Amino acid sequence: MKIYNGEMSIKFLVEKKEKYIPKSILGILTDGDNISFYEAGVRVYTTDYKDVSLPAGSTSAIDLAALIEAFKDDAGGATSIKQDTQITALASLLTELRLKSDLTETQPVSLASISLPTGASTSTKQDTLLTELAKKADLTETQPVSAAALPLPAGAATQTTLAALLVELALKADLTETQPVGGFTVPVQATITRPADTTAYDALDCITDTGGGTIDFAGAGRVAGGTGYITGLQFETDQAANVSEYVLYLFQQDPAAIIADNAVWNSLDADKAIRIIPIDIPACAAIGATGDTAIIDVTDLKIPYKCAAASTSIKGQLKTVTGFTPVSGQVFTITLYFDQN
Repeated sequence: MKIYNGEMSIKFLVEKKEKYIPKSILGILTDGDNISFYEAGVRVYTTDYKDVSLPAGSTSAIDLAALIEAFKDDAGGATSIKQDTQITALASLLTELRLKSDLTETQPVSLASISLPTGASTSTKQDTLLTELAKKADLTETQPVSAAALPLPAGAATQTTLAALLVELALKADLTETQPVGGFTVPVQATITRPADTTAYDALDCITDTGGGTIDFAGAGRVAGGTGYITGLQFETDQAANVSEYVLYLFQQDPAAIIADNAVWNSLDADKAIRIIPIDIPACAAIGATGDTAIIDVTDLKIPYKCAAASTSIKGQLKTVTGFTPVSGQVFTITLYFDQN
C-alpha cells in the first residue's frame, strides 16, 4: 500500500487501484501493528503498518497514523492568516452595502447607464425647467426623489435585494457560524422488529415489522425531492447465529404492494418508475468470541437516488435470499450512508 497526500483528499494505492478519501471524513484507528482507515465511519482498509511503503520511515502503526494525521492538517484548508484577510475584505464590503441599502443616504447613479425615455429632459430643456423650479422650491434644500420613478437598468440592486444580500454576507463574515461546504454525507438508520414468533422464512420471503409495511429511511434527502448517492450500508441483527444472505430493495416512495412478513417478495411493473438500484447483502456473522449480533458492511457503493417531490425519505423492503429460522421479535438494523447533493 502507498498513501499520498493531496490538497483536499488522501490517495490510497492498493494493488494498482486508487481510492481517494476526503480529509474531512477520513478516520484512523490502530490495533497493535495494524492500522485501519475509515471513510465517514465506514472501514475501508486494514493493514499491517509494515506493508505501507509510502510514506516511508514509520516504526509503528501509531507512528504511521501520526504521519497521516499530519497530512489531514496540511495545505489547502483555511488558515488564520487567510481568514483575517477575508474578514477584512468582507467587513469593508458590508460597510459599503449598508450605505447602499440605506435609502436616506445619497446613492451613486450612473446617468450614462440610464435609458432615458422619449422626450426626456436635456440641457436645453433644463434651463426652462430650472427657472420654473426656482419659483416653486428653495433649491438650497434637499429635494425628494422617488426611487420608483427612476428607470433603473435591468438587474439593478433594490432595497429588497440588497437587504437579502446583506443578511447572507453577514452570516458568511461571521466565522462562528457554520459555513456551507460542498455536499453532505449522512448516515440514516432504520430498524425492523419482526413478529413475536419463530416461523421459518423460506428463500425469497419478505421480512417486515409486525403487521407489514415498508422500511422508512427518513432524512435521505437534504431537501424535499433531494438527490445524491448511496455510498455504503451496514446490516446488523440481534441473532448472532444468523448467516442468511439478503437483498434490500429501495424505492422513491411506498411501492404499489405492501408485502406482509413471511410472504414471497415479488417485483411489480407498477413500481418501475420509482425503483432505486437494490443492494445485495452478503452473509453476516458475529464479531468476536462472545459477540451477540451478526453484522456485515457493504462499502464502495455509488447508487444514485432521488426522493419523491414532497419527501426527504426513501423506502425499502428486505428479502431473505437463503431462508432461515428466526428468533421471536428479532430486530434488524440497517444503516445507509448518503452523499446528499
